Amino acid sequence: MIIVIMFALWLSGGMVREEAGSIPNALVGEEGLLSIGDANSRDDERARAGVAETGDSSLYGSNVRLNLGNIRSVSYPEDQYIYISNRGWRATEPVYVGGWTMENGSLSSSKNKKKIVLPVSGIEYYNPYNLTGNKKSPLVLYPGDTLVVSVGENPSGRKLKLESSFKENVCMGYLENLSGLDFLPSLRVRCPSELDFIDRDKIRDECYSLVRRLPRCTEPKVVNDCVNSYCEVPSSCRRLVEDIFGYENCFNKRKNQENFLGDTWRVYLGYSSNIFRKSNGYLALYDNQGLLVDRIEY
Repeated sequence: MIIVIMFALWLSGGMVREEAGSIPNALVGEEGLLSIGDANSRDDERARAGVAETGDSSLYGSNVRLNLGNIRSVSYPEDQYIYISNRGWRATEPVYVGGWTMENGSLSSSKNKKKIVLPVSGIEYYNPYNLTGNKKSPLVLYPGDTLVVSVGENPSGRKLKLESSFKENVCMGYLENLSGLDFLPSLRVRCPSELDFIDRDKIRDECYSLVRRLPRCTEPKVVNDCVNSYCEVPSSCRRLVEDIFGYENCFNKRKNQENFLGDTWRVYLGYSSNIFRKSNGYLALYDNQGLLVDRIEY
């Protein structure tokens, strides 16, 4: 019921909508930003076990958990990320996390706390080659979903302009292998087979053999009569290769299939300076009612 109400509010404009590619204007602390995470790493569980919760706890506390990611070991903000996940032992319902607040501070001082509010939405069916066709969806974590929140800018290259919030899908391996993009953590390189879209009876053996040798999740380079290092390729075979390989082809052919979407959202905060304490700190997550969802001391 909660997720239905939140979704209805979002559609009706009851929640603030962000512009494409923007970060919510929700900075509250004296300095910067905060992020979230997966769950159940042993270090975080040990840190969490010693925390005395103060104030009222959220009903989502049994489901939504934080993970510190790599913020304790990585110094460069463009490489830092943390997680939030809907993977608790009672995680049976989707949870709308848009507008939730993270807080980072010192264990020995109440000064200089840093807060940020999560985006209210992101691109669920994401095609970076057709930004006008992308539509915003509420930032919802279904059971088993994880939100990866990166401190720095998204890894946009000369070929692509990436959104600040998007959900992974089965075609993302093409973006991971695209020159000039560097995702941290890496996207999953598990593209479905391009052979699924070939009518074996309608193509020549030589073409079929070529397509089988081409690597998955990688868009072949077609120049003149060559496909990668294979030359004297017939024009009909070159057209076939161009029609079935690449992210946009994969997206358009598979977006309506079951299990197209992955279980991970990506959010980029766009900061160029450090915003997390590396030690002697805490990370807390609050829901839209200001109630404590999870907290880790480290």
